[in-house]
Amino acid sequence: MLAPLPPHDAVRAAQVRAVGTAFLRLRPRLVAPAMGVTALVLWRTGVPSAQLRVLAVGMTLLLGFFTWEAWRGRARDFPEAWLFRSLLLTTVGITAGCAVTGGLASPLLPMLFAPVVTTFAAFGLGREGTGALVATVLLSAGLGALPPDVPFPRLPSPQAEWLRLLFLLVSLLLLRASVAGLTEAWRRSGALLERLRAESLDAAEARAAALESMGASVAHELKNPLSSVKGLVQLLARSASEPKARERLAVVQSEVERMEAILQEYVSFARPLGALRPTDTLLEPLLEDVVSVVEGRAREAGVRVEPTATRARAHVDARRLKEALLNLTLNAIEATPTGGTVALGVEDSGGRVILTVRDTGRGMSPEVLARLGTPFFTTREAGTGLGVVLARAVAVQHGGTLDYESHPGQGTVARLALPPPDEKGGPRHGEGPAGR
Repeated sequence: MLAPLPPHDAVRAAQVRAVGTAFLRLRPRLVAPAMGVTALVLWRTGVPSAQLRVLAVGMTLLLGFFTWEAWRGRARDFPEAWLFRSLLLTTVGITAGCAVTGGLASPLLPMLFAPVVTTFAAFGLGREGTGALVATVLLSAGLGALPPDVPFPRLPSPQAEWLRLLFLLVSLLLLRASVAGLTEAWRRSGALLERLRAESLDAAEARAAALESMGASVAHELKNPLSSVKGLVQLLARSASEPKARERLAVVQSEVERMEAILQEYVSFARPLGALRPTDTLLEPLLEDVVSVVEGRAREAGVRVEPTATRARAHVDARRLKEALLNLTLNAIEATPTGGTVALGVEDSGGRVILTVRDTGRGMSPEVLARLGTPFFTTREAGTGLGVVLARAVAVQHGGTLDYESHPGQGTVARLALPPPDEKGGPRHGEGPAGR
């Protein structure tokens, strides 16, 4: 049994955890030097001691938290929820630092971009990204509402400008580590999913090919014993003296013949279609050949089969197309009551040649029509449903389509459409009845 592909969300989450943990491990190495430079500059500048103590305590706590995260991240990746909470806590801490160093004029303000943009890159438009946006808007509004010089005066120039440049640089370095890492993670996720998808499809194709080959072999091996059984039943039927015995043997012979037909259709279905050998083909003789082949079956069913006169030509593999039309015509005969008609024709639709098989039979309900073409789905007691599958395969191999139009009690039309000649690079189709 094939292993299921990992969900996209699981792959994405794994990449976010890996990149997020790497970002949290790198963060104290970039932030610690910037905090040291800030403390030194403020001490040399002569800011109020209370302001210096508050900043020192705040930076120490934040740096201690970052260092603890980096140490813990060596052993395992942090979950996504932890990454979001850490980034949100960082945003709050930086906002508090801005509040005690001048509010919206604080040199720490550029640092706010790092945790907020990282949250957006990691979580997109989801709940976490929305939460980060709302929190940042509210915290920024709080900074804007602070009166001037509350709780401490703004940092003097030019020290404030130099610190602002320093924190802008640190913020850019953090963003490079987080956003670039996440972008690369999305690329890796896409490549991983594509590789897994390709491997799964290859495995499925190999398994399907093996099953088809095995089924075709089994079907082929069963044909010989069935032929023997059929021959013995025919001998017994000829020598049987009792009418009841002959009747029962006739039933056996009929069932054996039905099994032979099913096996033959399955072998045809399982056998891969060979390469096309397209030639410029007149379609009217092709339709007449189909009618001549099914004439005996149609006569037994009391159904009239009529080909439509046409001068249409197409660049097709006549042998393959004849197989498809035979299957469609036989199905139409089976669906048409005694006295009905099956008409084979050609339509021209914008340069496309469309071969039609139209019957006056019982038609199909939308539910049956939706399942038509599914292997072994059939409404006939002795059918297999493989005829439509084979006809559709021939249409697809030619680059065309097979579609049905049907209504209960109003008959059915099967349309095998071939692509325009320009799409196949072959010669122009001849004019059909509608184009003359």
